Amino acid sequence: MASNETTGINGAASTMASEAMPYLSTQSEPNQTWQITLAGKVIAITGANRGIGLVTAEVCPANSARVVHSLDLMDPSENFATLQRNTLISNTSKPT
Repeated sequence: MASNETTGINGAASTMASEAMPYLSTQSEPNQTWQITLAGKVIAITGANRGIGLVTAEVCPANSARVVHSLDLMDPSENFATLQRNTLISNTSKPT
């Protein structure tokens, strides 16, 4: 057996590739666009009254969502109320 050969599972000799593995990257291409379309979609977001949920609710209309519903246990924050007045976002908070 030559030095670049190995024995496979079934006992047959196989030659190892002398080529290097291609460079793999997790980086996006320079011209990559991350915008998605939510055209005509109805979006329901839990916790959209504050924090990450609020930010997510803000970008949905910018990506053409038809309507966004906030499902939250807390009363709407002032930021959410402003967003709701300016866009097609509804609030379904837990009744008090």
